[in-house]
Amino acid sequence: MNSIRDSRLHFLDGLRGWGALVVLLAHTFGEGFPISDRVTLILSRMGIFNAGLAVWVFFVVSGFSLSIGFCRRHDPTILTGISLGRYARLAVPILVVALLLYLFFALGLVPSVEHRLPIFQAFLPTGPTLLNVFRFSLFDVFFAYDPAKTLIGPLWTMSFELWGSALVIGTLFVAGRLDRRVYLYAVLGVVTFLVDPIYTAFIIGLVLAEVHASGVMERNHSLWGKALLLIFGAGILCAGFLPVIGNRPGAYLVVAVMLTASSVFSRLISNFLSGDLSRFLGRISFPLYLIHGPLFLAYGNNAYRWIEDPTHVQKLLLNLSIVAICIGCATLLSSVDRLGIIAAKRFSGYIMSRRGQRLSGETIS
Repeated sequence: MNSIRDSRLHFLDGLRGWGALVVLLAHTFGEGFPISDRVTLILSRMGIFNAGLAVWVFFVVSGFSLSIGFCRRHDPTILTGISLGRYARLAVPILVVALLLYLFFALGLVPSVEHRLPIFQAFLPTGPTLLNVFRFSLFDVFFAYDPAKTLIGPLWTMSFELWGSALVIGTLFVAGRLDRRVYLYAVLGVVTFLVDPIYTAFIIGLVLAEVHASGVMERNHSLWGKALLLIFGAGILCAGFLPVIGNRPGAYLVVAVMLTASSVFSRLISNFLSGDLSRFLGRISFPLYLIHGPLFLAYGNNAYRWIEDPTHVQKLLLNLSIVAICIGCATLLSSVDRLGIIAAKRFSGYIMSRRGQRLSGETIS
């Protein structure tokens, strides 16, 4: 494994980071605090304001990142470690942010329903209890998500993230070392598309990891380089024309794969996504995704109460302040994200060491 191929993995941070920023911008300017109907329409035709597409990219990237280590080494202990720690990796940061939301309500930072903007009046009319916080963070968000009762709206993705992770890990356990595994991947792609195309995104991410680990694209980069840039540009262009009504999952999947695959295999794009700014956004991507909903309630609604009947320019400035506050708070919460990673590694390491000790004892006896 050479250093060049290692360094390219930083594009994963960049993809997640820019995707999280797209979600924040789209939710701020397009859904939570729209400046006007005309501005919303214009922004909806810009790919950088498509939160739904960013989420689809997240799913493809998750399939890739979960697979790449195993695809390079074909060591099943990698899969064991990921599978044991995946739940803790997701649940710990979610719990911390849900506790922050509880604190926002307890301190009176969230306005009462009648003082919120209309779009937020039907959401959490009363503050959650601690029992609500723990149940949501540790169970409901993964296994019984209810959009009417959720504490953090964007976390509808977490059940797909957990089960998609299980699908990828299980597939690699069963078929990851077979010579003709590509046929099984193709069958799984078709089956998952019929069940729910979101899971197909995870399988495609797995396939992209297999291709990346094989090195075939690097060996033929002179042939693919310009084509990948064209594919990326076409993906950005198509993003502005994706239908909102009905959500058309097949169209979203195709565009997400175009953007992700070109980012993975184009040296120019992956180098940009490996830069300092992209990696910074990557470090705060999960905290940013988690915290922006609670901050919309606690800060955004209060900010819009400061100015009665704000002008378009004033709304723009208020929205920019919301974006800045969210990024700043996500930066402070980056340690929480690392806590989730540490918890996952320690839990999986503990279980695997215990299993190793037990097997060693059985062998000696």
